[in-house]
Amino acid sequence: TTTTTTTTTTTTTTTTTTTTTTTTTRAIGFPGSNPASTYFGSSNRIVSLASTNLNDNYTLQINPLSGMANEEHLKYFKFIGRVVGMAVYHGKLVDGFFIRPFYKMMLGKTISLKDMEAVDSEYYRSLKYILKEDPISLDLTMSVEEEHFGETVEVDLIKDGRNIRVTNSNKTQYIERIINWRFVSRVEKQMCAFLEGFSDLIPLEALQIFDANELELLMCGLQDISVTDWKANTLYKGEYHANHPVIVNLWKAIYTFTNELRSRLLQFVTGTSRVPMNGFSELWGSSGPQKFTVECWGSVDQLPHLPAYPTFEELRCKLIIAIENAEGFEGVD
Repeated sequence: TTTTTTTTTTTTTTTTTTTTTTTTTRAIGFPGSNPASTYFGSSNRIVSLASTNLNDNYTLQINPLSGMANEEHLKYFKFIGRVVGMAVYHGKLVDGFFIRPFYKMMLGKTISLKDMEAVDSEYYRSLKYILKEDPISLDLTMSVEEEHFGETVEVDLIKDGRNIRVTNSNKTQYIERIINWRFVSRVEKQMCAFLEGFSDLIPLEALQIFDANELELLMCGLQDISVTDWKANTLYKGEYHANHPVIVNLWKAIYTFTNELRSRLLQFVTGTSRVPMNGFSELWGSSGPQKFTVECWGSVDQLPHLPAYPTFEELRCKLIIAIENAEGFEGVD
């Protein structure tokens, strides 16, 4: 088990935000029973260098301490990169979904604070608080603490960071460095090895026509999303309820969507197009099981909010615009 502990005070009293990454033995397989798919699946069984996302139990991220568990871990990451590249080359799908920052790293794109939300929503809210408020009273420094198999290690985010306080003038840099540490620097060697193997089959330049959402669908494909199951396992907040006209129009719109558009909607709201093996009843949030939730505009929660569009046509149109542009409804009002 690998545990990463980051202490972030979010009020004048001490609050501890703990990011825990648990290494699993889950390998990345490939669906199907034809010979090619069987090869892809069986050859990848030896690789168990990924850990599950804190916010759920079905998206994967690179284990930053993989080298401590396996001295030859970089060879395995290069190998799995080749296998994934071969799968993409032959039009096969990876039976495993990664966190959004993984796809952005493949594309060489900048990882934003917003990308943190789907991976660790509690940590995301802590950083958002620091961004909005004066952090001087929080007594933070430009460093983080990691726990390596029971031993706590302080890591500087910049040179001599443990002796530099976080203030209004450098809090943006602090958050940028935290994001880089959380997703990039800790797994840089593993990611480079993966991309080296992947690029043996697929030139990385060829991926530049995709965004992170499209790359996920290219690599992992579409699930057959049951709208009936989705609807049965949805909660409503604020003024919304199952028979509210806006909600009736919402499900009417989703029923008209193609499976791809449904996947993009799920991806837009939850950060991944992946549905758990046993359906929407097993969606996870930062504190355990969390059903899909629809909130009315003006709610204080962190989830995307659905404005009360007056007609079915307008709701469907605005929903598609938001999905295709991967932005909140703020951009389509």
